[in-house]
Amino acid sequence: MDRRLLPFALALLACNDVPQDDFVSQGGISPDPTAILEGSVLYTGPPPRCVYENGVAQRVLGRVALTMFEYDNPPPPEGSASSALNLMFVEGLFSTRDCLPDGVTTSDQRLTRSVAFRWPRVTLGPAAASYQIRGFYDYDEDMLPLFSVSRLPTAGDVIGAAVNDVRDPSKGLLRIALPRVEEAEDGLIYGGITVALAEVVRTERPAFQLDANRTLSSAQPFIPALGAMGLDAAGSLRGFRSNTCATPGTAGCGLSLSPLPASLSPLLAASGVAIDLADPIASAFYSAPIDIKTVNRKSDTNSGVDTPVPDGKVDPHPILGAALGIPWFTPAVLLQRLPSPGAELREAAARIPRVLFVGTPLLNDDLTPIASSFVEAAIPVAVPPVAAVELITGRSECRVPYFAPGTPSLVTNGRLSHCAPLPSGRYAVNVLAGVAGGVQAPSTSGESPATFTGARYSGQSWTLPNELGNPLQTNSVVAGQGLDDTFLVQDAPVAQCAASMPNGLCAEGLEIIETADGVDSVACLRRECCEYVAHLCGVPACPKEPTANGGTIAASPTSITATHANGGGIPNCVPFEMPTQCCPVAAPAP
Repeated sequence: MDRRLLPFALALLACNDVPQDDFVSQGGISPDPTAILEGSVLYTGPPPRCVYENGVAQRVLGRVALTMFEYDNPPPPEGSASSALNLMFVEGLFSTRDCLPDGVTTSDQRLTRSVAFRWPRVTLGPAAASYQIRGFYDYDEDMLPLFSVSRLPTAGDVIGAAVNDVRDPSKGLLRIALPRVEEAEDGLIYGGITVALAEVVRTERPAFQLDANRTLSSAQPFIPALGAMGLDAAGSLRGFRSNTCATPGTAGCGLSLSPLPASLSPLLAASGVAIDLADPIASAFYSAPIDIKTVNRKSDTNSGVDTPVPDGKVDPHPILGAALGIPWFTPAVLLQRLPSPGAELREAAARIPRVLFVGTPLLNDDLTPIASSFVEAAIPVAVPPVAAVELITGRSECRVPYFAPGTPSLVTNGRLSHCAPLPSGRYAVNVLAGVAGGVQAPSTSGESPATFTGARYSGQSWTLPNELGNPLQTNSVVAGQGLDDTFLVQDAPVAQCAASMPNGLCAEGLEIIETADGVDSVACLRRECCEYVAHLCGVPACPKEPTANGGTIAASPTSITATHANGGGIPNCVPFEMPTQCCPVAAPAP
């Protein structure tokens, strides 16, 4: 180009807008804008351990691990997230001047340190979203994020979260609200975040195995026990537990969790899993109240809606609290249906709903834990025969309780429910337990080595199946940790559902009902929940596949035949029927 023409070309460009390509999320090639989270980690805990050579500290052992979750769907028991949306490690919290002396592994000394962090490339989506950050200082540097058995805190780690007020933890976790991508075309920086790490974890992860009493019939009705004063809550738990007995009618028989014995420590260590099973205090399962929400009565607040803030009181069991008034204690036991091996992506594409059962440790007649801690002893667990079918994952208002035929109408009338066989299949078992902080106190019973006063739930968990039971992932296979060691809901013939009057679709919005104790539950089903699974209505049932004990369970779909207008893939079959609120059954011909 003639240089004398350059001013004219620039003037022409100045008079016209320069075209910009769309973002990748809009079909273009321009990178999507993202958010950057900035803040600091505030640590209050023991000095770090260090690596020494010839008596000189060479480096600090440990690092900060930060995890990000949807604010309204954190890990269980508060939510249902099975993994973090994002993970970040923060270095530089300590220098070698902070080290414990060579050979010293623990200390009662407390020091406070802080380090800034910058979390880049946080995705901005088509809709506004809110997140929470949790974290821990991996004190012994044994956290491996790729495996479920090694990515959570162990004894000695220091845990915490991003909070609203570091001086008052009761004000809850910080809600990090990010706009939709169209509202932040240049990206954004969200600053001022403080992640406070201050609670020392007292326990190891709740490593366990199941015994032979781990099968529930798909035809098992929900029948609470009656006593002289009406419903018998503790008796109901004992009855629910007996439903899983391998030899029906045997007194005291049912599902139990057995802590892994210390003899398995070498196998765990060979797979890189650092759990001290020989320490009776750290490896014990402590039964403690679960307190993750505040129960609000309508007389207490304008709405009466429960809030996700601890209130210092034990929460009601999410299935049995409203009906039987049963409190919720750790170990919390969550069972989730597993797709057939290799069908995970197909079920996700077909939007096959998630199915949950919520177990609970057996309680005394006065609804207190049988023991404050369990050491080298099986923990009796009751599994109420009601399946929570979650039409949209993570949306509590889209959970429909399934009750088997034979369930009394007093249980189903006037509430949201669906009468059908319990969805059969293999169920992963997730056990949540552990304590952090507090002060160790001597035991007052012969079976407990110690208790902790002022401690809180630590958020540690263990899940079956896991990598230790898979020979493709470890050379040191641990018995009782594989797919065949999970919980079974097994097919059985069922009668027709008796006439009952469960609630249906909501007329407008979402209706909340409240029990006399102020426990909220969903009164009806939102239409959007049904629209999400509309493509599954009328799809035939999947065939059955055999189990190791000679029974059968429903298989997963083997293909996706088309895509529905709602975006869901239409499978060739469904492993269980959808609720009648979404897929009404045609009346029989006269």
